[in-house]
Amino acid sequence: GGVADSVADAPLETLASVFFEPVWLFHRGAEPRQLTDLAGRRVAVGGNGSGTAKLAATLLQDNGIDGNSATLVEIGGAEAAAQLAAGEIDAAFFVSGFQSPLIMELLATPGVQVMHFDRAAAYAQRYRFISTVTLREGAVDLASNTPPRDTVMAAPVANVVAREDLHPALVVLLMQALLETHRDGGIFEAPGAFPSTGFADYPVNAEARRFLEKGPPFLQRFLPFWVANFVDRMVVLLIPLATLLLPLLRIVPPVYQWRMRSRVNRIYREVAQLEAARHARQIETKEAIAELERLDERASAITLPPSFMSELHALRFHLDRVRSALRTGGAG
Repeated sequence: GGVADSVADAPLETLASVFFEPVWLFHRGAEPRQLTDLAGRRVAVGGNGSGTAKLAATLLQDNGIDGNSATLVEIGGAEAAAQLAAGEIDAAFFVSGFQSPLIMELLATPGVQVMHFDRAAAYAQRYRFISTVTLREGAVDLASNTPPRDTVMAAPVANVVAREDLHPALVVLLMQALLETHRDGGIFEAPGAFPSTGFADYPVNAEARRFLEKGPPFLQRFLPFWVANFVDRMVVLLIPLATLLLPLLRIVPPVYQWRMRSRVNRIYREVAQLEAARHARQIETKEAIAELERLDERASAITLPPSFMSELHALRFHLDRVRSALRTGGAG
């Protein structure tokens, strides 16, 4: 927290704030009650370009401390801890969670103490990204009473950020991991306080906000991630496909009926042609009757669904009537 303005134009979004990262100012010798007391001392302010260096520079400048009033050494991490333990520097800034092994080591180092920020609340009022946290007396080690008193510190919040084009399915997966990891809280965080969007430096990702407000997607509450994600993808594909298929489905029944009836109508057309030829005396009665017999055999071989059987029976009835008419010499 507090370093977003250094990359303000980056296409980034906040997924969630996850835990407090206090500003630990470890020192040797006389305890500084305020950062102004660091004047004249050798102070490690974090590696060049690091988030610790940026935050330390901001806090020191607010207190009128610069390279002219103190010796500011651009080292951090294990190197700064080693020099502080050896007495080569007088103080060192660290921005880290309580669970850091380096912080635990420094809290147990003889002759090294962590500064109590008398004006931590003032920093919290000046900067939206800063909160105040309290490390209670004896919270680290009750047997040695470490720390020896309640220690208040200014604390930014660690944020997980991602590119704007991160796939929504991966956002949900990351949010599930963040929830499982951080929902129980820690020494500074109450259970359920994190992950949250309360300390976001960048715009909050829409999918992450939806997850924190409503929980995981419905399917992912009951199915493995890959199954739920597959179903979600299929739904996205099927909706436009269904939109295209719906008009087509409307014409299927008429087409189906036409196909079934065409089997009967084809024979009707041949009967009509046969009757026309008989009336024109282009075919003898005996030949016409034989042709009707063949058409009747074809009709008996037609297979239709039950709903169309009445039309087939009507066809055979009409064939029989035409045959009878021809045999009796009628006009039919």
